[in-house]
Amino acid sequence: MGHITKAPTYIDSSSFLSDKQIRKINSIIKGQINLFTSKATQKQKEAEEAKSIVSAYADYVVSEIDSKYDNTFFISCYVNTSSLEIGVAYDLFEFDTDIKSISIVGYYDTSQTEPFSEYADISYSDNKMILTMKSLPNGFDTAILNIKGTF
Repeated sequence: MGHITKAPTYIDSSSFLSDKQIRKINSIIKGQINLFTSKATQKQKEAEEAKSIVSAYADYVVSEIDSKYDNTFFISCYVNTSSLEIGVAYDLFEFDTDIKSISIVGYYDTSQTEPFSEYADISYSDNKMILTMKSLPNGFDTAILNIKGTF
C-alpha cells in the first residue's frame, strides 16, 4: 500500500469554531487517518522475471515487446508490410506453447483511423500466427499491433 504523501487538511481558527470544537474535529480526522493506515494492507506476489512467449519473430516485425504472466500474454509490435504480397500467407510469430485465445487490435496510423483488420487477416495454427494481406493501404506501410491472449 502506498504511503499518504499529502498532509490532511485540519480545521484552524479561521473556521469560526470554538477551540474545543476544533480540537475535537481534528482529533476525529487524525483518528480516521491512523485507523485507515493501520488497517490498509496489500498482498503482492513476488516479482517474476519477465518471460517471452514468442520463440521466433518474422523479419518484417520491426519492433516488438512481449511478456507472459500466469496464463496471460501480451504482445505489442510494429509490422512493416511494404514488402509483403497480397494473398500470400506469412508467419508472423511462433509461440513456445499452445494458445487458447487471442485478441488482436491493430492500426496503420497513430490516429487509429485505418484499422489493420480491413487490410489483413491474422490466423493461428500449429503454434504460429499467420498474416495474410488482403490489400495494402495508400501511404502506410507500418502497422501497430497489440495482441492479448491466454495459454
